[in-house]
Amino acid sequence: MTIGYKIAHNKQTDSSVLVTLEIPQDAKTNMNRPNIFCAQKARYRCNKCKVLEITDLTQSTIAAARLRGPEAQRSAKGLDPEKKYSKANSYFYPDFVYTVGQEILVQDYQDKDDPFANGIHFFLDKEVAIQYNVFRDFPWTFIYNNTVAVCKNPIQNGTCIEYYENGAVSKEFTFNDFKVNNESRDYTKDGRLTRIYHWKDNILVKTEEISGPPYI
Repeated sequence: MTIGYKIAHNKQTDSSVLVTLEIPQDAKTNMNRPNIFCAQKARYRCNKCKVLEITDLTQSTIAAARLRGPEAQRSAKGLDPEKKYSKANSYFYPDFVYTVGQEILVQDYQDKDDPFANGIHFFLDKEVAIQYNVFRDFPWTFIYNNTVAVCKNPIQNGTCIEYYENGAVSKEFTFNDFKVNNESRDYTKDGRLTRIYHWKDNILVKTEEISGPPYI
């Protein structure tokens, strides 16, 4: 048995909720596919599962979101990680409903390595599931506009990490006082460091092209 997590839509509150899934031992999955860099951070699929519970987002994510700008604070407003729901809808297929206690069987599951093919998509790490689905537009992905870092919703202080579907780190960058500062880094899907950007208050100071060791 495997426990997985995914994000779904609560139509009543028009907010994202965390769905906890139980993947049985006899389920078909792509968890053994090749080229997974970090199993705990990778994205997976299965053909059947049971919905264990549906809750608001985790406390750590809510606390982090409250340090961000107005958009992220709106998404975190009123969330209670102890609050539970009986149903939630898929974001990608809005007519598909996850119901607590329900056993789901995907008839058209595609038994192949493609992480985006048909099936129930899930993550092993709940924070990665939340990040991938809720915060992937902010602040995890920001735009390099010439020499200025444009971020829709910066965090106050700390490092943000974006992951590839195979669980490898894609980008990491550091905020200080809501601005991109110090270094940001780009990596390949096999964990190789390719580029380091040096920032000072959202202004790009220097770029280094690098072929380095895997991310550790």
